[in-house]
Amino acid sequence: MVSKALPIGDIMRSSGVSQEEDRYPSTLLIKEPYEPVFHNWTRISQAGSESTDAHANDHVQQLLDFLKREHNFTWEKLDEIEKRLCNNVAFEDLWLLYPPGGTVFSMDNGAWRAYKVDRVEAPCHSSSDSMVIHCYYLDFDKTGNWLVPHAESFNISPYSAERAIEKLHLVPNWYLHHDLSEKLIERGKKYSMYRRKAVQLDSHPGGAPHDSDVCGKGTSAAGDDKLLMFCPPRLWAFSVWHKSWRMVLPQDLDDVQTRADMFEKLHMDPKKKKNLESLLRGYRESRQGGANLDLIKGKGQGLNVLLHGSPGTGKTLMVESFAEAFQIPLYTVTCGELGYDSDALEERLQQALLRATNWNAILLLEEADVFVQVRDFDLRRYAVVSSFLRHLDYSQAVVFMTTNRVTKFDPALLSRIHLNLWFPDFDFKAQQEVWKDVIDRLEGLNREEKENLTYLIDYELENLDGRVYTHMNGRQIRNCISAASALARGLGKNGGLKPIDVKNMLKLGKEFSDCCGDIDMRFGNLGRQAELDGQYYGIESCTVDIETIITSHTCVPFDLALALERGNLTSRRGLRNYIHSGAMTSVKFISRTEYSFGYCVNLGSFKKCRLRARSDDQDLHCDVVLRQILTKAVKVFDEAGELLRLSGLQAFCEHQLEMPNDD
Repeated sequence: MVSKALPIGDIMRSSGVSQEEDRYPSTLLIKEPYEPVFHNWTRISQAGSESTDAHANDHVQQLLDFLKREHNFTWEKLDEIEKRLCNNVAFEDLWLLYPPGGTVFSMDNGAWRAYKVDRVEAPCHSSSDSMVIHCYYLDFDKTGNWLVPHAESFNISPYSAERAIEKLHLVPNWYLHHDLSEKLIERGKKYSMYRRKAVQLDSHPGGAPHDSDVCGKGTSAAGDDKLLMFCPPRLWAFSVWHKSWRMVLPQDLDDVQTRADMFEKLHMDPKKKKNLESLLRGYRESRQGGANLDLIKGKGQGLNVLLHGSPGTGKTLMVESFAEAFQIPLYTVTCGELGYDSDALEERLQQALLRATNWNAILLLEEADVFVQVRDFDLRRYAVVSSFLRHLDYSQAVVFMTTNRVTKFDPALLSRIHLNLWFPDFDFKAQQEVWKDVIDRLEGLNREEKENLTYLIDYELENLDGRVYTHMNGRQIRNCISAASALARGLGKNGGLKPIDVKNMLKLGKEFSDCCGDIDMRFGNLGRQAELDGQYYGIESCTVDIETIITSHTCVPFDLALALERGNLTSRRGLRNYIHSGAMTSVKFISRTEYSFGYCVNLGSFKKCRLRARSDDQDLHCDVVLRQILTKAVKVFDEAGELLRLSGLQAFCEHQLEMPNDD
């Protein structure tokens, strides 16, 4: 009778109590410890006092009097909690802290998070069962437009004596500082912003929460800000550096700070800049319009750009500055990360291309040497390159590839390249500009210190130590300034970087180069490329058979040694690649002999090439003559203050050794 006269059923149902209307239409089944009645006693009492049915009101009062009489201790603890005077609670009274609809906080790996209490399953006083607190939090659905409830339950094991509320796993909101809610609301706003910005992922990250046990229709992400406090404390973010998904705190995320002037300051041909910018803009417009020029659907919709040149000439920097200037995400992968097994490469490459496509990002494949150079009869490498080319055909991403070691490109790859950009070595004027840009970016330098460094670059560097430092790349310049700054700080000098610090660092680098035979600053791309091609095939510190060669116009061992970085003729294949690249002419194969590896100390790493050459009067072992010429050449050029240049050595050798005719 009470449930018919009063809205007790509605009150109970709001507390998770089911009314068995089929069998007992006027009966509510409430089990001990009667948590729905205790949690809603104020609403029940108010409903009774407002009722015009005196008999029903009398029943309500009898119910409340019964609870106060038979459960006096529970009633007193409830009164203490409602007055916010409670600091400790026994397990039997723990359910009093969690009324349905109440807000609770839990520490989740060092971060507070908020839940709404749905209902509590409290055991009887005589039971040893755990208490189950059913809660929910809010998160986005799969569309990213609606915040929907996600259920989560907490099992609380029985404990003896009383426990401090602050030590509980779930702490009521009234017990904590009021500003915590405001902080969680602000965090929820950032969470909502980043989740709405996120594009559709290519796969659901492992361990990420799925939609489950949705408890309601949900609310719009642009709705009540107070609801945002119930968003999770962390969100899934992709670490570009580690190539993996990580859980991060929204407050630790910031918008990317870009420099729009990076691309403009890049030392690059203005025409190439303009063509690259126009090409990418046109590609994006055509992709939005759905244009497809290929006869096969889904093929040829990507944009592939090949960048090749010496190390430190700005290939990677160009892509990075381009992406930053035009606010395009950049996803960088090295070919070492892709692997050289065809199955693993196919899976990883497909994943990288899919991410770049879904995120509207630029995919940068660094050191793509194995994919772009001419294929040989190595079946394993052939399979790798074939798989790579097939994925390029069906890619919809913008792909930049960089290489600094290939001299002859695979025709099949070149047919898939939309733009091929060559990055030549910096001339001295360009190097001066790079020096000045790096100096301008140094912090803590006053005007006078920058002027002194600029004077060094403009008037002293070119003639310092016999023009040694006029053949440096951008990375070497940056490293030199960085190391010189560290050197100055380590010496405890007053003020900022001084010209003498730069000079000291340059001289230290020169000593290392002289000792190790590193001639990066003396010779061009062709020599470095030929050596690296040789290294790729991996013949080192051993004796191999090789065709010996003779040219009609220059001294072969010097030409090869200067062409190959550090003088390493590391393999038969690398040597042949160098020859076939067209760098040497009038090549004639004489016979098969041994190519032995040995070091000539004067130049650090020149190899002795045992070569039987013909002469008018006698046969001779050319390595003896080479040692003599090499010693003379080093002496002459050192006294002249020059570092052995290719043209100079050729002229010197032509006067010292008469080479045989082709016939």
